[in-house]
Amino acid sequence: MHSDLSWLLSQPLDPLAARFDGAASATVTIVAAHAYRLQAVACDMPLLLVPLQGKKGLRCGDVQLDCGAGDFLLVHRALQFDVENTPDRDGPYRALALAFPWHVVELARSLLGPHSGAGSGPAHAASISVGALEAIVMPLRAYLEADAQDPLMTDYLALGLLVALARLGHRAFLMAHDPSTAARVRLMIAAAPAQDWKSAHVEQQLQMSSATLRRHLHEEGTSFRALLLDVRLHAGLALLQTTRRPVKAVAGACGYRSVPSFSRAFARRFGVDPSAVAGA
Repeated sequence: MHSDLSWLLSQPLDPLAARFDGAASATVTIVAAHAYRLQAVACDMPLLLVPLQGKKGLRCGDVQLDCGAGDFLLVHRALQFDVENTPDRDGPYRALALAFPWHVVELARSLLGPHSGAGSGPAHAASISVGALEAIVMPLRAYLEADAQDPLMTDYLALGLLVALARLGHRAFLMAHDPSTAARVRLMIAAAPAQDWKSAHVEQQLQMSSATLRRHLHEEGTSFRALLLDVRLHAGLALLQTTRRPVKAVAGACGYRSVPSFSRAFARRFGVDPSAVAGA
């Protein structure tokens, strides 16, 4: 086995998680001691999923993709999918999830545009693709070992990882649409989900009038209130999957004063009780 791949698969997740602790990080670690399924999880930017132990399953429409240790899944654009994390006999499910910010995707487009024919693998046109981890483990290890507090170097190494993926044929992310108004609002709220968000805060940052923001969101089939609720629940999901915080603390961190209200909303949204994810 490639030495870099052996290194990655053997890493305990607690030290890796500590390296990426903080809201500014684009990388999180996920642990699950027992299997659970989540419905319609929203992904707002291209996402690399790397199981280190156990199996990750994604269903998008009629397409089911499964991936275990030694492989990776790349979500190329913003979409929703059902997720199942399944441990194996040797221990809990463990995985890394690395989100590529849109400004890094745009840098990749600019860099790779003149070299559209370059690459060593056939192009994958699907919104989600699967590949061998060994093929990208060197740029991934470089990214993981970089100083997480240096955003310029983090972006530089994330760009290198995207280039490596594109050269292997995983380049559908280059055709992904730039964030919609709803996605931009989601990303804004996700940076501080417990904040007392008002529509006026978003209007000011997006430099839109109240009527324009409402119109754009209506055309995209949503509203500011619906986005706020959904982003807060996704923030809760992320905390339950990547930390050991109890449900009460997670609810508070996501702007909920009532734990029962959070639990009911979470179960309606994802099809599973938050205690099942926290206990995983």
